[in-house]
Amino acid sequence: MTISVAHIMRTYGVHGGERQLAQLFSSYDDKQFEHCFFFIYKDEQCKRYFNENSTIKTKTLLALRSRTFPRMIQEFATLLALLPILQILFILNLLRSGSQIVVAHGVQAALVVWPAACLFRSRSFVYMHRGTKSKQGQHPLFSVLYRPFKIVAAVSHASADSLRMLAPAKKIRVIENGINIDQFTQKEIDRSRVDKILRIACIGRLIPAKGQELLLDTIAGIKQVHPDCLLQLIGEGPSEPSLRAHAQALGITANVSFTGHSASVAQLLADSDIFVSASRSEGLSNAVLEAMACGLPSVVIDAPGVSECHIEGLTAYITPRDSGIVAKKILDLAGNVELQQRMGAAARHRAESHYSISANCHRYSMLYRELSNIGMD
Repeated sequence: MTISVAHIMRTYGVHGGERQLAQLFSSYDDKQFEHCFFFIYKDEQCKRYFNENSTIKTKTLLALRSRTFPRMIQEFATLLALLPILQILFILNLLRSGSQIVVAHGVQAALVVWPAACLFRSRSFVYMHRGTKSKQGQHPLFSVLYRPFKIVAAVSHASADSLRMLAPAKKIRVIENGINIDQFTQKEIDRSRVDKILRIACIGRLIPAKGQELLLDTIAGIKQVHPDCLLQLIGEGPSEPSLRAHAQALGITANVSFTGHSASVAQLLADSDIFVSASRSEGLSNAVLEAMACGLPSVVIDAPGVSECHIEGLTAYITPRDSGIVAKKILDLAGNVELQQRMGAAARHRAESHYSISANCHRYSMLYRELSNIGMD
């Protein structure tokens, strides 16, 4: 008998988390389980991306296109106003679908499914935490939110550690993200390249938590030594106007490219020389994993959900949150082709061995079978 699994999530177009989940479940080959994704709000871009693979069913809970808010308080104010409607709609959809396992990705989804988790105790509800809890996020109210969930899962060890004050240890699982390694070709450094532009890539939504402003300060420092440098900010978001203004104030507008959303992330990474991350925290950074899969040498700022992906000095440089130190490490890499090759190859190997999509699928299968009392084949 096939067991139906319902996933629910708040989407923001197609970014790291949405892309990773779509790729993961389009590759999922355990025939014992079938999946359906419920999007809390109308998101045509994300729906099209998921539906590129016909095995993934998608549904919209509320046919309301919700904007992306620059501040989380606005985001949650909108959710709370609509929450009773969303909760009723989810219960009705759950009864129609008959799903025996429900996976709520993120706090907004957890709030929507919470009454259903309290009412339908014969079904298994999983909360999937895709970030890392801040101090504010460890408020005791969250322990009430997580209480009806049978499993509280996290996408990284850092994320799981941040949940330990809010849920019993026996409930917590780590299901590390994985990516489709085959979609990324290992970078080969072209020594004959005519242009000498130092291309530095950063992937992520343009929001304060991703730390792109510090990277602009970094580029201003690099420009003093290497004038032909280019920072490619791959992504879109509400911080773009302020980031553009900051780049202009630093006199580096010619050294920064705002590429917006891109469907060809793998190609942009392959065309880059170095990857950088300045996020303050992540669940487990898909952007970092994608750069590793490309065999791209990286400089990442030490942060939960980022640092654990790498081995300092072997697969990347891990630095404190200091633009001068980040600039120095980038310049160290830029001036040493052998180091770039060695670090990139080690990063690719680590991605293949630890963060493949097949390993991620296996971790989900183990969770489902545990909840369904089914043994692994």
